[in-house]
Amino acid sequence: MNKPEAVYQEGTRPRKFLACAVWNYATESVQLWEITQSSLINSLDDITRDPDYGHPNRYDLKISRTGEGLETQYRLIPHPANMSEEVEAAMQNPGVNLEALLNGEDPFS
Repeated sequence: MNKPEAVYQEGTRPRKFLACAVWNYATESVQLWEITQSSLINSLDDITRDPDYGHPNRYDLKISRTGEGLETQYRLIPHPANMSEEVEAAMQNPGVNLEALLNGEDPFS
């Protein structure tokens, strides 16, 4: 993969984010989860380093949000996965091109 050229303005810092394909049980579909909140990124990092959990494809994640504006807080809670065959099949080939995000393209095209 080629690293794209920087397109941010001088004097600003690019924001760190994570992106991954996830199964949304509410919509029963594969979606793209872009995580920009440092509290969620740090929580996910902590959970994946815990030997009781490991890689996040082995459990579900529940996210809660409280507050508004600068007072917004997020919580990430791992739950045992209960994947049906349909969900497992969809996640084997989610049809998401994460590299497209780096080029400003549609990751689902």
